[in-house]
Amino acid sequence: MRTKRILFCVLAVALMFCMLSISAFADETSQSESLAEMIASAQENGGYVLVDRPVSDVSTVTIPAGVTVDVKEGAEINTRITVSGGTLNVSGGSINNESGYAVYSSKSASTICITGGTITGKLYILGNTSITGGRFSADPSKYVSTGYQAEQEDSLYVVKPISYEDDLETYMEDQAAAIVAYADS
Repeated sequence: MRTKRILFCVLAVALMFCMLSISAFADETSQSESLAEMIASAQENGGYVLVDRPVSDVSTVTIPAGVTVDVKEGAEINTRITVSGGTLNVSGGSINNESGYAVYSSKSASTICITGGTITGKLYILGNTSITGGRFSADPSKYVSTGYQAEQEDSLYVVKPISYEDDLETYMEDQAAAIVAYADS
């Protein structure tokens, strides 16, 4: 009987050490870089960011020209960039997620501003949106700003200003829609 108690105590101590080392490892891995830090590092080191885990930023993040953010399915489900309450600006860089969402905005307090660049993947945007440029693999029409349109060119949708040269009626309708949208916000 005494041998069983000693063996039980030894196993309990061993289990305690295993659990401590696992929790220390979890704390260490959860304190990884934010998306803003990864992009800043990429600007200094060749312009490439690999996202292989879910990333959520509530700060302002800008993806400038020359920076490519590749989102790859990692060991975790829903590997994507989630904007939850912050601002994502894409001004010429690229976001690639061929198997999921390239831009995912989960809260109405978020702001997405895309003026250029290439977005490969699906879009899901709640909140404020300003898309006035860029190339998209998925149709961004429902998110495009007033006065702009998404036209399909080859396999991509390209966002461009609407040309009103011969269509004054469409121009007036778009201006009225913009006024109503502004009044509602």
